[in-house]
Amino acid sequence: MLAARDMIALILAVAFFQAGFNTLFGPMTALFADKVPDRLKGRVSAFASLAWPAGLLGTALIGLPAFTGNNGRVLALIGFTALLILPLLLAWPRALADVPTPPAGADDKQARPRLSATFYSLWAAKLLVQLSGNVLHSYFLFYLQDLLRHPSPHAPPTAEIGFAGIMTLSTIATALLSIAFGHSSDRADRRKPFLLAAIALMATGLGILILGSSWTAALIGYTLTTAGLGAFMTVDIALVAQILPSDRHRGRDLGVMNVANTLPAMIGPMITLTILDRMGGGYDGLFAFLLCALAGSAIILIANRTLR
Repeated sequence: MLAARDMIALILAVAFFQAGFNTLFGPMTALFADKVPDRLKGRVSAFASLAWPAGLLGTALIGLPAFTGNNGRVLALIGFTALLILPLLLAWPRALADVPTPPAGADDKQARPRLSATFYSLWAAKLLVQLSGNVLHSYFLFYLQDLLRHPSPHAPPTAEIGFAGIMTLSTIATALLSIAFGHSSDRADRRKPFLLAAIALMATGLGILILGSSWTAALIGYTLTTAGLGAFMTVDIALVAQILPSDRHRGRDLGVMNVANTLPAMIGPMITLTILDRMGGGYDGLFAFLLCALAGSAIILIANRTLR
């Protein structure tokens, strides 16, 4: 990306990065499904999900003046990523050493079992939730820059500093709520009510962003929305790992589910630019659209009677 000098080179660089980024998640999620029993999936998922708010905080910190220029930021990102992934790669053979190998022909009658309607409804609900979270996070700094143009109490000197502060608080809230939701869903042996509660929390946060145009509203609204998204993802990962139709095809099925994570990154910018530029809806219009997406996700989950 740093070497790109035209639009085609930049698009190819982003596509190459996204291909590697998304390929990484299939084996990692399959490892979680292979190794963790259902009764502990919520708690372990909560622990693993802490990486998401920590990553969001990292993006805010890398944007601070300590990392001068794009070169310094990208090099820091490469170094941090390598350091965090290396331990998993080194431990991978030991982590899989005690996984029993299924006997040959054990799944022959269902060589390619079909994914259930429950799986696809969860996929659709996750897509809408991820779309809301992805768009909000991707454009929140621009929203703060726009907010800074108007007098506002408690406004920081720059949008970047304010963004880092909000990200710090939201990271703590997301971590605590994710752990609480993961543990509680294990104890209740139910996932659906916690998914709906997380969506309601996200909707509340977006509502605050629509109703308020101050730094206080931005802080509270973004924190609630991000915490709700983190809680949703924690419970969602545990539920998806439980409803997979075949042990032998976990990697493939989780790859299908991962599309719900990656597709919002492609369609989110198109939707955002359409609302902000062509429709002239402003950020309130964008947040209202995200609220509608969350409502659609909740309707899908409520309508599915097989989810618990």
